[in-house]
Amino acid sequence: MNVSEFMTPEPITLREDDTLAKAQHIFSTEPIHHLLVQQGGHLTGVISDRDALKVFFNYVEGGSNEELETLKQTKAKEFMSKKPVHVSKDTDINTASILLLENNFSCLPVVDEENSIIGIVTWKDILKVQVYHKPN
Repeated sequence: MNVSEFMTPEPITLREDDTLAKAQHIFSTEPIHHLLVQQGGHLTGVISDRDALKVFFNYVEGGSNEELETLKQTKAKEFMSKKPVHVSKDTDINTASILLLENNFSCLPVVDEENSIIGIVTWKDILKVQVYHKPN
């Protein structure tokens, strides 16, 4: 079974210059935990909801409203995980599983030959396949 059979196609993405405020808005309104970052149509990074929260931890200890507003303007390229490990739509489920486990990742971007984003696969997607679609 290949990644294309269980990935989420056309995931929500950000551009490198999009702000932390935009990422937080997406995380608070969509049932997702990861955003893929692209620039010029190519994958450049990944942001998890935990990555976004880490940025806010700087504010927690006595920050002013002005500092909070400045913090919300932090660009995605400043807090994303750069050069993320990714897979193709033809990657086998077992290979994707090993990449997630051995690297302690919770998602893998799925890209085409030009490094353009075509999907995302998470550990939950793989678990669903293993539990509900396991061959008899």
